[in-house]
Amino acid sequence: MTNEILKVFATFVTAYTFLFASSAFIGGASAVRTTVGAALMTIAHIRPFPVLNETVFVVCLVLSALLILKKEYTFSELTTTIAGFIFVFLCVAGAEYLRLSFTRIGDEWSGVFAGGAALMTGVVVSLAKKAHAVKLYYEVGITDPEGRERRFKGYLDTGNALYDEGEAVIVISEKAARKVGAVPDGYMALGTVSGVGVLPKTRLNYKIYYDKNKHKLYSTPALISDKMGKRGYDVLIHKDMK
Repeated sequence: MTNEILKVFATFVTAYTFLFASSAFIGGASAVRTTVGAALMTIAHIRPFPVLNETVFVVCLVLSALLILKKEYTFSELTTTIAGFIFVFLCVAGAEYLRLSFTRIGDEWSGVFAGGAALMTGVVVSLAKKAHAVKLYYEVGITDPEGRERRFKGYLDTGNALYDEGEAVIVISEKAARKVGAVPDGYMALGTVSGVGVLPKTRLNYKIYYDKNKHKLYSTPALISDKMGKRGYDVLIHKDMK
């Protein structure tokens, strides 16, 4: 009984590490969501329930675990997460091949090799994304109705390809919208993995400060999102504004 419990725990830890590494490709995921996803993957590995097709059952639970990592995906984020999971799996398979082919390390260390390879992949990807992300954060100055400029942290999203009648569209948080007195004058529909969403739309005049000596003035449509403030920045900059 003790050995079975340890086996389940080892499976859970490995699954958690896999999901941690996979979510690193989209900037990480919360510990709670990763834990729930790892629990599903553990069930997929143990397979205590009779099913018509075990392969389909396992694939469905793994995909469910990946979907749990984040509350709302864009299509590019979902494909990146799945591709990341596959990449992590290949790294682990490579580590196992090296262990079996070039060492005399026994199978009792298989889980350590798998978890270590996944963890190393996740850490390297996280560090690489953080180093790259430093170049993607810019200060954004938005003008309020009184003509005062209020500055916010902006993130240049290379996946943001929103357009409204040919104009690039940015996304701002509700908090930022309140501070600059932005008043919605319409709505815009946009597609996500979970379906079609509708966000309030307004028009803003703003500056993007690319460095201390360089900035550019824009006047474009802007969508107001109640989820933006949870991401650590208040403005999602369009890919054309890099």
